[in-house]
Amino acid sequence: MAKDERKSTTMLLRKCSEPLLRIVDFGAPDNPERQAQKSGWQLKRIKKVLPILFPPDGRVPSNLTDKAVQRRLVPVFEKNGWKEPSIDSIARARGRRDRRG
Repeated sequence: MAKDERKSTTMLLRKCSEPLLRIVDFGAPDNPERQAQKSGWQLKRIKKVLPILFPPDGRVPSNLTDKAVQRRLVPVFEKNGWKEPSIDSIARARGRRDRRG
């Protein structure tokens, strides 16, 4: 083996000495406090529209189902070009369902 061949082999080994695989845990939040305070974009939109549909404070009457509330929200969401709110998001905005966790 010539001297030049050894040199290139050594350089190749040095370049590959770093780990080829890094383990990254996507499940664990970087900051657990920030994760707990996070509110979704759909929830924010629902909370923004509820006071318009149910003045003065946006409290939905307890005899209305989430589906009935969704039927009232859909025209406002369509007018603004927003995605239709899900039943789960409406329930979360009304405080009837725990937040995703």
